[in-house]
Amino acid sequence: MTDKVYQMIESVGNAHENIHTFEDIAKHHPTWKEDPKHRFYGELEGKREEFVFAPGGEKMLSKDIVFKVDGSNHVPIPSPFEGYAKLNEKWGTVDIYEQPNGQGHLIGRVRHMEPILVTENQHIGYGQPLGMQGGKNGKDPSKPFGPHAHIDVSMSHLEQFKQFVKDVDSGVIAPGKYPSKNTESPTTDKEYRNKYDIEAQVSSAELTNTAQTLIADATHHVQKWIADNGLQWNEQFNQAAHSVASAAHEKGMTGINLFAVNGGQIDFGHKEGFMLKTGSVETAVASNTDISKSLQAMADVDQKQSQTHSHTQQQAHTQTNERSGLKVG
Repeated sequence: MTDKVYQMIESVGNAHENIHTFEDIAKHHPTWKEDPKHRFYGELEGKREEFVFAPGGEKMLSKDIVFKVDGSNHVPIPSPFEGYAKLNEKWGTVDIYEQPNGQGHLIGRVRHMEPILVTENQHIGYGQPLGMQGGKNGKDPSKPFGPHAHIDVSMSHLEQFKQFVKDVDSGVIAPGKYPSKNTESPTTDKEYRNKYDIEAQVSSAELTNTAQTLIADATHHVQKWIADNGLQWNEQFNQAAHSVASAAHEKGMTGINLFAVNGGQIDFGHKEGFMLKTGSVETAVASNTDISKSLQAMADVDQKQSQTHSHTQQQAHTQTNERSGLKVG
């Protein structure tokens, strides 16, 4: 099979269109009427797109691709990313995480495969076959979808997905042939970004445990508030949650157990024993602050705290040596 290549196509209405680059891929279900009550839509690079949300709240881009080899769609689906597998057999889904056991950052997801060819927690190489392309319908197995690969892509790994499409089109990734098989691919997204000179974006998985706890707490409170008010989760609520977490991190909080929305302001705080820390953000600003900015701000706080901790340790070490009569330096 090493001399064979993949062809990528998509179904748009009654027509089939070839895919050579990421820009060729149409919006997910391009001919469907939008359903904002059950699906989330937004703009990306000047185009209307459909998104889903990862368990940690990060936005993921949804795309459909049909892979073919010599006209057949019964083909193995190559992995767009390197990572660790978490399986959902009901839907024929492989979630690709940075760490085993579904830990860390959810990089991407491929759905509707039958059968799945990898195992739970298996390390997956870039381009490695994940499963056979199918149309597995977990809601009604008697009514399978047309064979295709539904792929959800973490926004922090979008550039790598664009490269994946190029690598498939050029034959770098082909049936029985993929870069990681010969250790040619970067082993982490950070290495990938360095290789292709792509500006790094911070993911929540790169933050400290405290920062990740704040994101989880803020997301929980925002989700509870919108449920209490009969609203639907959307990207602006997701941005607001990350903005609150960022502001709480700046205030030195280790959690959020106080939360209220008052007019145009979100009040939050953390009370532990007699210690109380509070803060607030403007609702309009928080809901329109890009998540990447909030994550970068939290990473900056992490770095400052780490530097402060290291400096404090060095001072303490110096003082201890001076008291013991030792010379430093």
